Amino acid sequence: MLMICWSSVAIAQKLICSSGNISISGSNRTDVIQTCRAVKDALPFLKNVGLKLPTDVKINVVSNLLAEDSEQCELARYDGHQCAILILEFNAACKAAERVSSQPLMVAMNRPLWRSYVVHELTHAAIHASCGQVCPDRAAHEYIAAVAQISSMPAHLRREILGSYRKLEGFSNKAEISEIYYALNPCQFMVKSYLHYIKPGNGHRFIRSLLEPAASRLKSE
Repeated sequence: MLMICWSSVAIAQKLICSSGNISISGSNRTDVIQTCRAVKDALPFLKNVGLKLPTDVKINVVSNLLAEDSEQCELARYDGHQCAILILEFNAACKAAERVSSQPLMVAMNRPLWRSYVVHELTHAAIHASCGQVCPDRAAHEYIAAVAQISSMPAHLRREILGSYRKLEGFSNKAEISEIYYALNPCQFMVKSYLHYIKPGNGHRFIRSLLEPAASRLKSE
């Protein structure tokens, strides 16, 4: 799909991706261009599960998301009220990852991993845009975003992450995909979600079942 991008010559870099009219802004030109690449990375998976990006989502590449003394490593955030995504600049994300006891997803921060967090938040935006009055619960949201994120990665990075979690198994059933598990260990939740997704019989069909309105799901269970 054609992506039309440009950036200003001023300090504040701006870029427009023609797909979904997504606007990207930030002070680092490379980060802004890499964010556009992440948008393109997200499109095949979203299309395969029947999701579309909102027409007016904005992505802001920022220098700070959390206080310096935070023990968490939040790299990106989606604001459904503003239809906006915030993601840390790449260099700031590297420094944030170094401040916590373990690297995100057990690998050192790099450009493909950084872009994958844009994909994660874009998936949240796509789910919000598609669900109307009834949206999936948080655990389902995070499951789908995790699968989109890991699926969109280069194969070598995905192998490295799965190798770091080689003793971890995918969720056994739908009941295990819980908000409590996500809150306790978001990274393990992400990997277990992907490992569940790739099991025979799950895949896109399972994700589409999570995207059905709650009333429809109740009738089928």
